[in-house]
Amino acid sequence: MLELAIAILLAGVVISAVFSLYLTQHQQMLRQGEVSDMQANIRSAAGALVNFVQMAGFNVPKCVDPIETRDTNPDTIVITFDSSQLKDVVIKDDMLDLVSPIHCQGSDLGNISAGDWIYLYDPTNSIGEFCHVSSVNDPHNLLYHDTPVTREYLQGTQVMKLRRLKVYVDHSDSVQKNLMIQEMDSSPQVYAEGISNLNFRYILADGSVVSQTTFPRFIHMVEIDISAATAAPGFFNSSHRTRNLSLRTKVRNLGMP
Repeated sequence: MLELAIAILLAGVVISAVFSLYLTQHQQMLRQGEVSDMQANIRSAAGALVNFVQMAGFNVPKCVDPIETRDTNPDTIVITFDSSQLKDVVIKDDMLDLVSPIHCQGSDLGNISAGDWIYLYDPTNSIGEFCHVSSVNDPHNLLYHDTPVTREYLQGTQVMKLRRLKVYVDHSDSVQKNLMIQEMDSSPQVYAEGISNLNFRYILADGSVVSQTTFPRFIHMVEIDISAATAAPGFFNSSHRTRNLSLRTKVRNLGMP
């Protein structure tokens, strides 16, 4: 009986050691997977930011800020550029009042749908505004809108589809911070998980470096600092794994005084 008891005890010790080793390796594999995801997320976020910044100001009227800089720590950036979905769409008849439909006879409205935002730009007076489309009358080339405009736009006013993207870090979840993208008034969407910090520095045409500016068309280059962290702490300590990435990109359509 003594030998049996000793054998059972030794077997329990061995099984416990094997299980402990398996558990440690399993936890390490999970943590390594989280690190890999974090690295993929920070690369994805950086790539998207570079693409957006490079597009800023593309075919955007001078009355529209191509970049809105907000030094909010983490920073927020709002980028505007032309979607290139509309070509030579203009108003053909003067608007009668602030809520009257927009007449675009002879123009292709195939890329405009109910719920879209369009931009009305008067090139003569260099003024314009965003307008929300409520419905499209294709046979008569009419655009109906549910947001009254501030002025009666005249014949020759350009109709554009500008994209306006707000990029920021959402800190509402204390555990998982995410990079968010919001287009116009749509609901913000998670673009990359685990992004904990975001900062921008703007290099202007004269070489000065600022954290925000009221002269966005002078922005020549943008420096981006982005940080990511795992959702769970490391297995051997209570610290979260982190990664930082810094890069610089030229703004293709801006930077000229």
